[in-house]
Amino acid sequence: PTSEKAQERIIDICDEVQTHELVRKGDDSIVCFMYDFKDYIESKGEEFPVPQNEFLSKLKKYTEEDSKGSTHRLEYKIAFAGDDLKMLKVTITTNIDPFLPSHLMEDEYKLWENYKDQINKKSPKGVNKMTQTSGEWAWIDTQLALVGNAVQGIGIAITFAFLVLVASTMNIIIAFYATVSIAGIVICVLGVMYMAGWKFGITESLSVVVLIGFSVDYVVHLGAYYTEAPYSDKFNRMREAFKQIGISIFGGAVTTLLAGFALFFCVMIFFSKFAVLITSSIGFSLLFSLVFFAALCHTIGPVNTVGDLRPLIKRITGACFSKDKDKKKVHTDSE
Repeated sequence: PTSEKAQERIIDICDEVQTHELVRKGDDSIVCFMYDFKDYIESKGEEFPVPQNEFLSKLKKYTEEDSKGSTHRLEYKIAFAGDDLKMLKVTITTNIDPFLPSHLMEDEYKLWENYKDQINKKSPKGVNKMTQTSGEWAWIDTQLALVGNAVQGIGIAITFAFLVLVASTMNIIIAFYATVSIAGIVICVLGVMYMAGWKFGITESLSVVVLIGFSVDYVVHLGAYYTEAPYSDKFNRMREAFKQIGISIFGGAVTTLLAGFALFFCVMIFFSKFAVLITSSIGFSLLFSLVFFAALCHTIGPVNTVGDLRPLIKRITGACFSKDKDKKKVHTDSE
């Protein structure tokens, strides 16, 4: 950027950027080192732009003698390595909301990339390879990775929850109803996070997987007592489940809610967010288990041995044992 045309082009870019729709309006919208360098040169009675063969020496002298130049050097807006110029930087304040979700932030990044390309096309050699960067752009990939990992974690956790429910209730229908309830709880808690305006970070990514553990607890107990009830009809089975475990579920929810409520008074953001996640997940778990899951079982729940896997398991194991007996018998007869 040592040529006279390049120096003038940097001034033009700084002027142009301030009026662009992507830039926040105001006196502090841009920090352009070339404005201050121009003032420094003109204050010495010299003309701007500086002759190409004198530009680097005068720019380095500017960073050593002038207070604004020293500030630009310390903030790496002008970076020298010895006598070699390594970097020039113009800082711009955008009108981007830092709390935008990743997919919208990615759209903003593409707008800035297009604008940067347009500037480079109009610029002479030396200032036609400008790049643009921001801490928010680095966060895009991180946030997308966190969301992807959270979705993957939810999928894995719900799959394992279904297998655990099948093993604990031994009824495929009850396990399916319970899994639907767990999915509903997770969706509602994610809705709370969205309404609270949270940016999806590490805390949220880990918490959405952990909350599945809270979600499983109540429905698995109701489902187990439903299948073990000494009745064959839906109504009496569900009533027996409420009678045996309903008060324990409600009591456990109350104590967990009180424990989560205490975290609201914590100073650290992690704990205050975790308080919201615990109380909301327990609240929705209680609602879905005692209302939604109970209504499903009472209305279209399995009766008698419908959905029961135990007869199927007995039949499979019985067939395996009978084959072993037949083999032993054949072996004995041959002897």
